Amino acid sequence: MGWKLGSDDGRKAVLDIGDSVSVIFQEAREQQSVVVKSFCFVIEPWDAKTVEAELRKRGLSPVAENDTKLRPR
Repeated sequence: MGWKLGSDDGRKAVLDIGDSVSVIFQEAREQQSVVVKSFCFVIEPWDAKTVEAELRKRGLSPVAENDTKLRPR
């Protein structure tokens, strides 16, 4: 995904995403846990045809979801 390792001490790793964002992955302590339920990327500028072509080039089969109404999950 193009992330660069900023640092890693064996218990905590810092990954840099672009020039202004970092993600920290840290070893959980005994009584703590973290669950990531979702993760999102923004593609700017958005061009649906270019994104679809890139996904297909990588062997994926994208499906457009153009419903603008919010649906309960």
